[in-house]
Amino acid sequence: LAGPIRRAANDLDYRTDNGNPVIDAPLAADTDLESLRAALDAIPGVVGHGLFLTEADEVIIEEGERGRVTTIRR
Repeated sequence: LAGPIRRAANDLDYRTDNGNPVIDAPLAADTDLESLRAALDAIPGVVGHGLFLTEADEVIIEEGERGRVTTIRR
């Protein structure tokens, strides 16, 4: 799993308030997110991730420039 480091508006690497880099990683639709979360949590040095798997009952996903929106409810 790898992706580009997010760039800030000034074209420098985007950093969190604590100075950590942010990596954007595209995922396949069939990615096992729970396994990915566990794997990321087990890596020494990984401060956090954006996989909030139990915090939302509804997710709205925008896809590309066409503006298609998919709503997922659980």
